[in-house]
Amino acid sequence: MAGIIIGVIVLAIVIGISLYKKNKLKEEGAIIDRKGDFYRQKEIFTLKPFDFVKFIDTLHTLDWKRASNWGYSESKKLIIFDMGVWKAQLCLVEETGNHVTYEFKFTSWEERNGNNIYALQMNATLTNVEKAFLMTDPETTVRSEYVKYK
Repeated sequence: MAGIIIGVIVLAIVIGISLYKKNKLKEEGAIIDRKGDFYRQKEIFTLKPFDFVKFIDTLHTLDWKRASNWGYSESKKLIIFDMGVWKAQLCLVEETGNHVTYEFKFTSWEERNGNNIYALQMNATLTNVEKAFLMTDPETTVRSEYVKYK
């Protein structure tokens, strides 16, 4: 019986710490509220054509404490985020004279007991990408679609 009580207490502490961290990150503007499975969706950004190098410069101005390992290919207009335990990419999918469309999606992640323990870090990365697009073009539109993973 004592073991069950201790287990419940430990679980309550872990949940409390997790909620505290999440609320603190929201207050700092590092993350926003998202669906619990947001990392299974791709975000599609449509905006006016822009200079990719200036976009990279914009990304460099943001706070990357939670996800700092990323690189890019200027010629491919591609950014790869590789944190080891999870990966994501941002790539150009359409370019016309009037608009460009980029797609951001998480390509892999680790789960423990069916939970993505890196979701806050992934949310912070996506939030920074969203901020960069809005800084580039305040009229950026975004839509989400679920990705079919194997």
